[in-house]
Amino acid sequence: MSTSYKPDLLPAAAAEQAQSSAPSLAEHSPYYLVIDRRFGVPIYVFVEVDPRITGFAANAGSPVLGVTLELAAAPASIPVRGGAGVRSDAAIGRDPQRVDRFREFRSDRHVRAAGFVLIEPRYVGPTWETYIGVFHPEGGKQVQLPRRRDRIRVASH
Repeated sequence: MSTSYKPDLLPAAAAEQAQSSAPSLAEHSPYYLVIDRRFGVPIYVFVEVDPRITGFAANAGSPVLGVTLELAAAPASIPVRGGAGVRSDAAIGRDPQRVDRFREFRSDRHVRAAGFVLIEPRYVGPTWETYIGVFHPEGGKQVQLPRRRDRIRVASH
């Protein structure tokens, strides 16, 4: 007696298995992107609140763009995400087909494997003011110490 199988169920089962193993995306909301060009390397700043509402004027040369940032679903071991919801060890990639679509990935390697463009350095937070308050790529405020001037006196004969 031969074993029979239904060939039409195999592709459906394979597709279901592939779909369940693929990382799912959590809900996402619009973010606002500002590219901070005040330093040697541009910093991609994603904020939840439109900076123009709160008096954004620090980067008059950088436009504020409305973008989509798709967050990866949080693992069950992490009950609640803090801040803007992006893990500090996560990577962010830009969709090469849509310049206004970004996605959170587990690593830089996952960004490249998905065909996205890695976005670094980046900051994801609630407001522009929070970014200015916590992100100091220049190393913080420099304190200038008074200079000590040693003078050598030459005795004249």
